Amino acid sequence: MAETVREQVDVVPEKSNHSLTILAVDDVDLNRMLMREYLTALGHQVDVADNGQVCLDMLTDGRRYDVILMDIRMPVMDGVEAARRIRAMNDYGATVPIIALTADALREQLEIYTDAGMTESVAKPFDWPVLLSALARVIPSGQPT
Repeated sequence: MAETVREQVDVVPEKSNHSLTILAVDDVDLNRMLMREYLTALGHQVDVADNGQVCLDMLTDGRRYDVILMDIRMPVMDGVEAARRIRAMNDYGATVPIIALTADALREQLEIYTDAGMTESVAKPFDWPVLLSALARVIPSGQPT
């Protein structure tokens, strides 16, 4: 499966020296698969959820991640509401980096994501280097690339 991902991106960087635990939340199966395969190929551990409610359930069950990649438009619970609820959870919820993945990248929308507690925003469709740069900004102690 990693070869399929390699065919879909221009460059796959070398494996990371610092492995992250990442939760990728997106309602599109292909997006979840691509994020999991690409980031796993870089040495990260990646779990996936298909909406904000599943994400919250995973966190409520005690799972912890270095970073959450959060789609904005999803059924059941969207990314903005999920981010608000994560931020209200506890100390972990207040500090875990959340990167918004969105096709709605207008300034007004980005302000909504920031107000909801998103740490960064990456426009969809995203370039892998842009996503990796966002990860590096929110996880300064361990560069993901």
